Amino acid sequence: MPRYRRRMRGLKVEPVVTQVQVPPGMLGPEGLSFEVRCFLVTDSSGVVLVDTCTPGNSEAIGKALVSVGAAWSDVSDIVLTHSHFDHAGGLVESSQQVSGATIWAGAQDAPDIPTIDGRPVRPLTEGDRVGDLRVLHTPGHTPGHISLLHETASLLFIGDLVGSVD
Repeated sequence: MPRYRRRMRGLKVEPVVTQVQVPPGMLGPEGLSFEVRCFLVTDSSGVVLVDTCTPGNSEAIGKALVSVGAAWSDVSDIVLTHSHFDHAGGLVESSQQVSGATIWAGAQDAPDIPTIDGRPVRPLTEGDRVGDLRVLHTPGHTPGHISLLHETASLLFIGDLVGSVD
């Protein structure tokens, strides 16, 4: 699997790729295997964690933080592209590592995500900003699905807006 990093003028993007195995009978008669990604975006505004993958990935996220020259304490925001388990399931673990981080999700999905240690999941709508990332409301996969655009770098984080299954 190729590794990719995007670096330009202080911007660093580090993916964390996880393999998810779904046993037969859970989502259909056949078993299912697919990749899920979360991203660390480090730029002039700080470190933003985009999605949290499934539970059990905080160690991999911690290693990715080290590779961009950061630590959990540098994460200012956690943004969930949508409320599904494969993107928001690691929220409890990740938020325990960064007790001061603000947690965000699309306005229609935010109520479906439980509060963490009394911290609410704050709603995002079209045009809002989290650091250098501009929010685009891209419903369809879920009503509150969002994508995040880093305009300076021409990067778009799309969550599950587009996908394919082999």
